[in-house]
Formats: sequence, C-alpha cells, structure tokens
Amino acid sequence: MVIMGVTANREAVVKTGDMVEGRYRVIKTLGAGGMGTVYLAEHALIKRRVAMKILHPDLATDSDVIERFMNEARAAGTLDG
Repeated sequence: MVIMGVTANREAVVKTGDMVEGRYRVIKTLGAGGMGTVYLAEHALIKRRVAMKILHPDLATDSDVIERFMNEARAAGTLDG
C-alpha cells in the first residue's frame, strides 16, 4: 500500500486517470471509509499496481487521526502482496 503525504488541502479530489505525486496514475476507486479513500493506482515508471490510501482532507489537521493513519500504513507495509 502506498500512503501519500498528509496535507490539509481541502480542495484535493482524486479522479480516475489523475497522476498523484507525479508517479501514480489512478485506475479506480476501491473503497472509502471514515479515514480516507483507497484507490487502485499504477506507478508510472515501473508499471507496478498498488493500493493507495489518501486521508480525507478534513481530517488532515487532526494529529490523533494522522497518527492512526500512519500506524495503519506501517502495518500495511509489512504485508506481502
């Protein structure tokens, strides 16, 4: 899973076909929950598909939410796909 940087940009909307961080092309939305939205994306150079979770912008200033989000990212990073 790829976890993108946490920002307080309330205008951030990710759509199919968008490039995120200049490296990941969004293929489709996989799901959404209370903390964020998960997308299927592909790395532009190496063509590797990844799950990419982006924190909901309205939560990006809550330090407790950010800590839980990053803990989830670390846990997901230990899983083999």
